[in-house]
Amino acid sequence: MTLFSFVPLELTFPETVWSNVINALATAFFTASLVAWGAAVLVHRLESQENLRRDNRSKTLLKESEDRAEQQKQLDKEHDDRQQLREHEYQMRSALRESYARLLVVQRRSRQESLTLSRLGEGESRAAAKVVARQAHDDFIDEYHRLALDADRSMWFELRALRHILDDMLKYAELGAFRECESLTKTARDARQNLERSLRRRLGHPPLQRRNFLGEKYDKARGLMEHARSRTRHRRMTS
Repeated sequence: MTLFSFVPLELTFPETVWSNVINALATAFFTASLVAWGAAVLVHRLESQENLRRDNRSKTLLKESEDRAEQQKQLDKEHDDRQQLREHEYQMRSALRESYARLLVVQRRSRQESLTLSRLGEGESRAAAKVVARQAHDDFIDEYHRLALDADRSMWFELRALRHILDDMLKYAELGAFRECESLTKTARDARQNLERSLRRRLGHPPLQRRNFLGEKYDKARGLMEHARSRTRHRRMTS
């Protein structure tokens, strides 16, 4: 049945022909309209899909760009952190070297002034030498505290041993006990070498010599370290 099948059948031949022509034209127009509408719908759908793909692609590119920016930001932060750490490590190393260099001077002077005082008898020269020896030892104590601020545990033990030796040298010097004071001179040098050894290890350098034995009295620091290490090993074995 066509679009105009409702037209009455009692038509003349020309009317029938004309009716068929009109019917065909109407059908063609309807078909063309339907095809055009379908094409428009299809084009719109394709455009919508293309726009959606573009939006998704834009979002993906934006997300990738944001991710790259975040990664670059993280890399920059890590680089800055490493740079700050290197600068801090460099400053720490410089401070340690400078503090140790100053300590070398004052500990030598304290040792020498105590030894000088121990040789003197009573009199004005001894009184003046006592003032000088005490001042030299005070200068050592000042540098001792400065170096202790940046020292690790090993350095601190060696530094403390050196201080105890110089304390005793001054004490014997003030008592006029020359032999006792002089006997600690080499021990003080050995303690200074032990401190230098621990400083090299603190700075990441291999030690150049073995640790010097300072005697039971002044090696208590090392004994404490060995005891602490033994306790640590015991905890690891029993855990």
